[in-house]
Amino acid sequence: MTGRYSLTTKLSIIFVLTTTMLVGVGYLGIHGMNDLHTISTFLGKNRVSTIDLLLQVDRDLQQSLVAERSLVFAEPNTPLYKSLLDAHSENLGQWKPSGKNSNRFWKIKTLSRWQINLTPHLTTGNHYRKV
Repeated sequence: MTGRYSLTTKLSIIFVLTTTMLVGVGYLGIHGMNDLHTISTFLGKNRVSTIDLLLQVDRDLQQSLVAERSLVFAEPNTPLYKSLLDAHSENLGQWKPSGKNSNRFWKIKTLSRWQINLTPHLTTGNHYRKV
């Protein structure tokens, strides 16, 4: 059966099949990169701000704990004691929901309610779903 076709025909068939596979793999790669770009853009715009707020709260708690531990070794009614107590109260008030920066918790709660839904955006263009 292979003897019926000339060498030029056989090479042409191989070339066409290879080109078709190359175009198919290229299309899948570009489509995957577009999906990755869409997802990373969403994460960059929404999740990074939530992580930043969480890091700020964590920093405030750490500073509050350091000031609290330093209070143990400070003499009462000294300027050092008063400054450590003020630092502790300030940092504690920043992360508490009743503190002056309580909007951090509201922002974290609001931002974390939106999650990415990867499957529908491939078919309907709907990237977001509310939890």
